[in-house]
Amino acid sequence: MEKTSLAFNNTPKSTIALTKLLGEFVVRENSLEKSLIVRTNFVERAKWLYEKASANRYGTYLFADDLSPTISDVMRKDLTGIVHACGEEKMSMFELARLITLDVKQMTIAEYKGPPVTMDMSLRSIRLEPYRMRKTSKHPIEVMDADTVCCKVKRLAGYTRHPIVIRRIASVPFLN
Repeated sequence: MEKTSLAFNNTPKSTIALTKLLGEFVVRENSLEKSLIVRTNFVERAKWLYEKASANRYGTYLFADDLSPTISDVMRKDLTGIVHACGEEKMSMFELARLITLDVKQMTIAEYKGPPVTMDMSLRSIRLEPYRMRKTSKHPIEVMDADTVCCKVKRLAGYTRHPIVIRRIASVPFLN
């Protein structure tokens, strides 16, 4: 794998974003040639934890239970390098929150008091088609939290000869 430079156009706005970027750098610099870094943006399909959600902070989200088959698909394709596993629809955090909790209130980023955040966490996928987020289902949906998704992915990684890293783009939603 070609050596990577730490030069980048968008300076990470938070410590968590910087550590994720550095984690990718370490993997690309020290891993086997056929490593796979999956960048994604997912949330649990569970009651929204906060009273409010931002109407002007965006992403191309997937629910955690949509992510497991997505990662499986990525691994079956035997891809290496960096891929974006993202939802096909750009939506605000408020729109996302309303899919799982109807009584969540709308806010804007101007009301947010906290560390800097990325306003648009959308990913654009070049090597993969964007995936459809299952907003509702007639069939039972397996609700998975981030730890469960990571465990499933680790099991899947046992079926491939490549190391895999999943980089979750979104951190926890911010509070008012």
